[in-house]
Amino acid sequence: MPIIPYPILYPDFGENGLYNFTTKNGIQYEVMFGRRESNPLHVTVVFGVINEEFEGEEYSETKQHDQYKVIATVIKIVKHYIATKNHLKLVEFAGVSRDNESEKTSNIRMRFFSRYLHDIFDESWLLEIKENKMIARKNSN
Repeated sequence: MPIIPYPILYPDFGENGLYNFTTKNGIQYEVMFGRRESNPLHVTVVFGVINEEFEGEEYSETKQHDQYKVIATVIKIVKHYIATKNHLKLVEFAGVSRDNESEKTSNIRMRFFSRYLHDIFDESWLLEIKENKMIARKNSN
């Protein structure tokens, strides 16, 4: 049975890509798409918690046991963004480590997210994992 994503607050028309959603426990997430100055056809996806009780630490572990529903929501957002920006050539996800986090924990988070890349990108995208980045590159064929 597929996991139903949380309701999404889509950006207003004309905004560059700032999406929000709130979990059933009131945890607020923000998903952003940053375009590179050097190449606006390349974007980096960043998402994290924005609740004040997490003291600005967007990569906080909320311990709400809803990571599958959160990731399902992020997947839906990324797919929506890509569908509305069909000129994109590269989408990158960077595994950012928190200050007090081991490299092992950061790698676990990256592996968890990498399991879902095929749910986001079809066969017209080439997928690769480099160090702490997951990269989807539009196939030029």
